[in-house]
Amino acid sequence: MSNDHPISARKKRATVARPAVIEHVARAVAASRRPGLHFPGYFLGLHTHRLDEKGVSISIAEGAHCTNADGTMNIGAIAVVTDLALGGAMRVHFGQAIRMATLNMQLNFTGIPARGEIRADTRFDGLLRGISSTQGRVSGEVYAGKELLIRATASFGTPPAPPGAQLTDVPWFELHKAQSVESIPEAHLHKREQDIMRRAKAALRAAEKDSGRHGHAFIEHFWSQLPRKTRDGAVCTVPLALHNGNRVGHAQGGVLFSMAVSTAMTALPTASVLSSASAWYIRPGTGHKLKVRSRILQHGRTMGVVLTEVTDAEGHRVLEAMTTHAYPEHHVHPDKVASV
Repeated sequence: MSNDHPISARKKRATVARPAVIEHVARAVAASRRPGLHFPGYFLGLHTHRLDEKGVSISIAEGAHCTNADGTMNIGAIAVVTDLALGGAMRVHFGQAIRMATLNMQLNFTGIPARGEIRADTRFDGLLRGISSTQGRVSGEVYAGKELLIRATASFGTPPAPPGAQLTDVPWFELHKAQSVESIPEAHLHKREQDIMRRAKAALRAAEKDSGRHGHAFIEHFWSQLPRKTRDGAVCTVPLALHNGNRVGHAQGGVLFSMAVSTAMTALPTASVLSSASAWYIRPGTGHKLKVRSRILQHGRTMGVVLTEVTDAEGHRVLEAMTTHAYPEHHVHPDKVASV
């Protein structure tokens, strides 16, 4: 979209450039009008390197829209690209227009910082036999730059699309062009697209006020990764809309995973390191908001274990997750008594 304005006979109107992250969101909104993928995928700027029966390779580049205040990649961005790459490895064998539903996902972290490009390399491991439905197994590795960040496994099903939903092929090899798409004047956006822009502007204002290494970054405000501690863990409420939804209007699987993990990470001391996360998807995340509650099961001197439950506004269980946490080198547990 050109920023040039007509010049009247009386005066030239000044132009004001939009902040880069807001322009990034606007271009992702325009790109997401193309059928095939949801807004979160275009927002993260997915780049497909490989997509065939032997495997899938997808990456995202770091940027102000998807990194934490300390410069590391946000867990939501990591979970989305991992979920899409794992599902894509199975999708190759069943058709791109089919609906894929994450049944469970397990991530085991190596402990390195999630800096630089994040790339997920995945493969299809086959179907579960002897059952009446279709369930596939997939696995893969996720890299931060050239270093191994995560070993991942997951299972996916192929449920029918909801009534009225029309699914089309995912344009895998066109995804990286999202930021070359011209943004659309906000007056011409649909109501739900305008809502994305409103949320993005509010998130940027909040992030600027919350600046600093330990503050909340744009993506945390945008995707409402803002848990608060409780006596036995942490809680978070996440509004659902197009900005964090999938192609059929449900909470996107990777975003849903990160809701649980980010809340669990808040439950324990900030010095803890996420070592593993396992999630079971029980029902679609629907409605206007989801509630997340993390409860500490174990908080020892060397590790912690947190159980997290995500429910909808009516109290239906949507997802359960179990996370394990370790403490970094030279960490001294507050309850530890020095020996003599």
